[in-house]
Amino acid sequence: MNTLLVEPDYYTKYPPLGLLKLASFHRSQGDQIFYVRGINNEIDKKIRKIEITSLFTFAWKPVHEAIDFYHRMFSEADITAACISASLMPDHI
Repeated sequence: MNTLLVEPDYYTKYPPLGLLKLASFHRSQGDQIFYVRGINNEIDKKIRKIEITSLFTFAWKPVHEAIDFYHRMFSEADITAACISASLMPDHI
């Protein structure tokens, strides 16, 4: 399965550890992984699953923008927002 891992475009000096763990898991399942930071409309693969993460709760706007963009681009894909803001405010995602 083609899986897209998205780190929204916000400032951070830390690596996306959550996405790295997800990438390791998906590779162990035989999935093909694609990683992007922010908005990227040059993806030409058939994506079946999208996982979006955020390190900071205050960075909700780039997360929402990424969810909206990739939902429009890959409307058939399953999208998971794996971030604290999604856990705290699921009705706003």
